[in-house]
Amino acid sequence: MNIITGSYRRGSKGGFGRCSRVLKILGDPHKNLKIIHVAGTNGKGSCCAFLRGILSEAGYNVGMYTSPHLYRYNERYNINGADIRDEDLSGLVERVSSAYKTVFGHGLGDNNETNGISYFEFLTIIAFLYFKERNVDIAIMEAGMGGRADATNIVPAPVLSVITSLGMDHTAYLGTSISAITREKAGIIKKNCPVVLYFQEGEVYNVVERVCRERDAMLYCPDTGFDIRIYKNDIGGMEFNAAFRLSGREAGFGTLKTRLFGEYQLINAANVQTAVYALRDAGYKISDDAVRRGFASAFWPGRMEILENSPPIVLDGAHNPDGARLAAASIKTYFADKRIVLVAGILREKDFSRIINILAVPAHDIILTQPAYSPKAVTAAELFAALDEPMRSKCAGVIADHREAVDTAKRLAGPDGAVVVSGSLYLVGDVKHYLENPDK
Repeated sequence: MNIITGSYRRGSKGGFGRCSRVLKILGDPHKNLKIIHVAGTNGKGSCCAFLRGILSEAGYNVGMYTSPHLYRYNERYNINGADIRDEDLSGLVERVSSAYKTVFGHGLGDNNETNGISYFEFLTIIAFLYFKERNVDIAIMEAGMGGRADATNIVPAPVLSVITSLGMDHTAYLGTSISAITREKAGIIKKNCPVVLYFQEGEVYNVVERVCRERDAMLYCPDTGFDIRIYKNDIGGMEFNAAFRLSGREAGFGTLKTRLFGEYQLINAANVQTAVYALRDAGYKISDDAVRRGFASAFWPGRMEILENSPPIVLDGAHNPDGARLAAASIKTYFADKRIVLVAGILREKDFSRIINILAVPAHDIILTQPAYSPKAVTAAELFAALDEPMRSKCAGVIADHREAVDTAKRLAGPDGAVVVSGSLYLVGDVKHYLENPDK
């Protein structure tokens, strides 16, 4: 896949005009798909995974496009739980590359800042083409960053727009206040297209509700939150009931089970119920039993995922302050009786000082490392410098190589401890690949 990682414009804000020209050559596949468009700061991927499970169990042929991948590009393109095959992805890359050359008169490797499409736009065009040619009944598309200017927002009229939990992330691009970030995310709202908002009071709700009124878009949001009753909550998964009211009516699907764990997944799952009601109103036949089976079958790698058991190695790609707080709370809940060794690596574009100091709180020992993708990574030494003075005493190693860092953490934790890898999905992907393929 060298052509994907070639030297062309980075980012997701290239403008829809350039994408439109390439898509037109390919038959405008994005205009012939039924799409659920998902944007937000945290919970996007889990929302997509739950919706894919529910719609698949309801009998629909479901495509899902998410980002970033943990290790292979194939992970971004999924139909009914199966990632795209190498040969199919290679063929699509060649076809989109050919269409690109027809439009711009040069190959991707010759691209520049003013003439061409970005990395993320290229990947998104592949998704539209793949799902159209595989005749999916519905495609779940996760926005990469923001919403208004994101490449996925070229979709003209989604079946449903979903806005998940919002927080402070990508502030250099999206704005430095929650209102500004919400306005960017609310850019996915289209005229007369229904919208689901994760339950969030205050400014987030006010901004989204105002945009929905301006665009005559029906807003689905729980009236007053959820009445959550937890029956099981451990590393084997969760069992719970999350009743709520939606536009004055009683709502919910009784007792639900999910093999995902982490209390933030409980909130994600509760909120996804709202999307089921919106989809039913849009004409999709989804039984209560399909909802329950879909929640039970959903899986989302790299988010509180356990790879080994002695000691348990937990992967969680918390990559912004809100995500780090949720991860830290989950670590305290599930591993209170264990010696916790944190392996952390973070990207430079993130608020890495805040993230590392949040993740450090529940840890007994900290190993600082960095994702293998060095152009974006904060060095392990810089991460140590970002630690607050009280946390520095917990540092048991500054080890740039993630493989050595994990091996060191396993020895330090011993069979009765727990290793937590967090701070970046890039690092989580590196570690997951290493542990599953130690000889490569």
